[in-house]
Amino acid sequence: MNPGMMGGMPGMGGGMMPGMGGGMMPGMPGGMMPGMMPGMMPGMMPGMMPGMVGGAGQMNAEEQELWMQGFKMAQQEENSSNNAEQNQPGPKMNIVFNTTQGTTHNMVFPYGTTISEALKKYLQRVGRPDLFNNQDNKICFLVNATKLKFDDNTPIEQFFKNSINPKVVVNDINNLIGA
Repeated sequence: MNPGMMGGMPGMGGGMMPGMGGGMMPGMPGGMMPGMMPGMMPGMMPGMMPGMVGGAGQMNAEEQELWMQGFKMAQQEENSSNNAEQNQPGPKMNIVFNTTQGTTHNMVFPYGTTISEALKKYLQRVGRPDLFNNQDNKICFLVNATKLKFDDNTPIEQFFKNSINPKVVVNDINNLIGA
């Protein structure tokens, strides 16, 4: 240590730490700078704990490897849950499917998707693709008291032209989809 610094910096007064006299700025308690909280050491950023370097804790190699494995798992889950159509550029429409049992699914479809395709994708999402084109009236889809048909090739943007977030009631009287 520089012997000239023993009593603090000139004009800073005597203090607990060399060079950090009785207050770096007028009105600040001994050794504290603006933005510092009690218990913080000079050079620390808010949120840092003693022993942290550069704002991040020191992890050993094993901890880093475990963290990286978790990070990669989260990325894979996010990437696999995204539908390729949702990532396509262009206008899209949210359609909310509400079952009579209380289950709600919000699905995003690109413009150009037909009513038939939307119903098929919904049934795939709920794990019941076998119900597509079911003529037994075990399940039906209603919009404003109008029954949607499985073979309707009308584009969704044309069918729902006056609705911002269209809602489809899934009449599931036999509890085929479940809650």
